[in-house]
Amino acid sequence: MINFPTLPKGLKPANRHNKDDIFNCLTQSVGNAYRRGLLRGWEDIDAAYTGFLVQEGFDKNHVLYALKSIFNGSFDMEKSEYLYDRALEKHRQGEPLIGAGTFIENISKLDDDGQDCMRFIKQLSRLAKKGTKGKQEPTPTQAELLIDIGSNQHLFHDDMCDAYVELNGSAVKVRSSLFKQYLAREMWLQHGKAPNSDSLNQAMNVLEAKANYEGELHILHNRIAEHDNAFWYDLANGKAVRITQGQWEIADNPPLIFRRYPHQQPNVLPVSGGSLDSLFQFINIPDYDHRLLLKVWIVSFFIPDIGHPIIHPHGDQGSGKTTLCRYIKRIIDPSKIDVFFNITDKNELVQNLEHHAFIAFDNMSDIPDWFSDQIAQAVTGAGFSKRKLFTDDEDVVYQIRRALAINGISQVIYRPDAMDRSILFRLKEIDEDHRVEERKLEAMFTEARPFILGAAFDALAQAIGIYPTLSLGKLPRMADFCRWGCAIAEGMGIDKHDFLHAYASNIKDQHKEIVGGNTLAQAIIELMKDRTEWTGTVGKLYDALFEIASPNKKDRTFPKASNKLRQAIGRINLNLVKFGVRVDISEYDTRTGVPVTIKYAPIQEDNKSMVTVQAPENLNDINNYTHSTRCDHKTPTLWKDNKEEEYFIHEADDDEIPSSPDDIHNIGPLPKEGAV
Repeated sequence: MINFPTLPKGLKPANRHNKDDIFNCLTQSVGNAYRRGLLRGWEDIDAAYTGFLVQEGFDKNHVLYALKSIFNGSFDMEKSEYLYDRALEKHRQGEPLIGAGTFIENISKLDDDGQDCMRFIKQLSRLAKKGTKGKQEPTPTQAELLIDIGSNQHLFHDDMCDAYVELNGSAVKVRSSLFKQYLAREMWLQHGKAPNSDSLNQAMNVLEAKANYEGELHILHNRIAEHDNAFWYDLANGKAVRITQGQWEIADNPPLIFRRYPHQQPNVLPVSGGSLDSLFQFINIPDYDHRLLLKVWIVSFFIPDIGHPIIHPHGDQGSGKTTLCRYIKRIIDPSKIDVFFNITDKNELVQNLEHHAFIAFDNMSDIPDWFSDQIAQAVTGAGFSKRKLFTDDEDVVYQIRRALAINGISQVIYRPDAMDRSILFRLKEIDEDHRVEERKLEAMFTEARPFILGAAFDALAQAIGIYPTLSLGKLPRMADFCRWGCAIAEGMGIDKHDFLHAYASNIKDQHKEIVGGNTLAQAIIELMKDRTEWTGTVGKLYDALFEIASPNKKDRTFPKASNKLRQAIGRINLNLVKFGVRVDISEYDTRTGVPVTIKYAPIQEDNKSMVTVQAPENLNDINNYTHSTRCDHKTPTLWKDNKEEEYFIHEADDDEIPSSPDDIHNIGPLPKEGAV
């Protein structure tokens, strides 16, 4: 359906000597007048305009296009074809087309829209007169040739009214160096001429207008998208992966356009039947819960329009933090830039978030508050804007929801908003006996990469069918990720409660880290160490906490004055509650100050919480699998015999640890996907 926007005043044909360009301008002007209601009392506008176009020598395709663009939803194909056939027959027989004259007569009575129409009608008339005199059309200018080249491409605009052209299956901005190079190259190949800068700029101005006023609207996506009841992943090589319930396939001609940037690289063709556990040959994560969380996170990346927690690996030097981020990047969003170093400018951060579907910041020692706030917003989705270059009022607008990772020797995420949107991975130094040369590791990863990517799509295809059937109780922060995580875990053959337990344990660690890294929180806990209640005013509380903490002047976690205390406590209040501390600051002031009450009530641990049985030290041939499931009386724990590659299970009463191999009952091999 065609729906032209209102045209700017003084619209000109792209080529004033081109009959088709003049026809387009005339049709749009007539459409403007019709949509403004200026022609609605004129019942024969379709017949009149058809007669005029036939008289001017336009064919059936032109006529049908014109009528469809004018009448839009009320366009009648059958009637329009009849009008054309009737007018053409009269024209061939030399009969006068009364409607043509009526069209010009009525159009000339209109205001500005009519004047625009008349201007284009006169241009058509001048072209016709030139043709009858046998004069040759003037040689087109360089700009006109460039416009003709660009118009043959698919021009369109996005929801931010940015003009694009489709080149090699990807969206390229019309006003970009890449498209300028394309025009210059085609000019040379087709006409043997090198265009000058002025001609290129003139052509790009016109093509940008054509993309916005004549082109379709396309919502662009970076790597992942949802379309037609399927998830899509751009392989950036002209192909895309289509994932639906129970299956996925590689599509050669995807029905949607992806935005691509120069740094992005094509991904490998995925291969079904692999295992995500192969990833841990290259990534140093020995803990079962952490492995499960990372596998679920990788699969969830391919689900658009949900928030993905920030991956935050931290640990000793040589623990493989950078390697973890680099390999994840190469699996889900390959780029010439695997990891980023510290970014100190807000606009630079926003631009890089826009240009990467997954972005990893490497070896961060500290992040400022503004950085923490912006990445927290980018996780759940936020709009950012900046002033367009060389303009006073125009904005460049970004609507961003991104997947991120931040690594460092020490934990650098402490602000609660960002921490609540994170998954923590504490890594330990890789033992020298387990280190592998980078070249060898790279060769192994290159071989495994298609199967790891395919395994992610296998799991997601299964999860799509499971997701609608899930019935969950209370959901934590990042609820969409949590529910999809349960579906993905079960899609990999793992009980959803294993994922919920792993995620809940990580959230508990987050609260510990926030409180442990916050001077104010530590001071409040110390204040309540030997009491169950404290009452006073904000001023007295600040003085008491300041005396306990003796904060450093550069400490951002302790407020600089008592009037900042309410805001500072508000940021950590939820975390304090998890430790049994509740701070209530009154909304009203009194003569002595703002009343404050702090209460402490120890949180009772659930006796039916998960129990993880540790491997006994004397079982040299059996490694603890660190696998456990929530249950009332028993905690099944999987063990693996390294020599026989056999899997065993032990059901122990709470807190019971097997003291010998006799307490472990062989149940035969178990499937690796469900157990590893």
